[in-house]
Amino acid sequence: APGHAPIAPSPRHRPPKAENTLRAQGVKIIYGDQIPMRHFDAETNTLHLSNRANPETNSFQLLLQYALLNQEKLLEATLDFARFQSPQARAIAKIGLANYFAGAAMMPYEEFLTAATAERHDLERLATLYRIWVKPKSAYTFCNRAV
Repeated sequence: APGHAPIAPSPRHRPPKAENTLRAQGVKIIYGDQIPMRHFDAETNTLHLSNRANPETNSFQLLLQYALLNQEKLLEATLDFARFQSPQARAIAKIGLANYFAGAAMMPYEEFLTAATAERHDLERLATLYRIWVKPKSAYTFCNRAV
């Protein structure tokens, strides 16, 4: 509400390593009542995150910014293989790779491995447990590659 201090997400929902690394690099992280959900001001080295977003979304946005600032060489080397036709296409792909990095960093690998073992790698059951949808062709490809 106007006139009230913005509420930051609970620390348990923020990736501490990414947030601490960004802060150690001098990045100011400000949670406020703004749109878009994430805006990085390179001139002031300030990352603005929306307190309207849920904690998981802000965790994703922190990791996305972490990737853009700390995985530049990896992102650029990966993009070099694609030989894009325009700088705009390359920029879009770079955001896509940073999004992939953030998603992978948020994946609960140990928890998922434990669940996969307990469920005997039943993709339908795992999809239900993790509230995701698996395309039949993807499941078929996954099963064939796993054999």
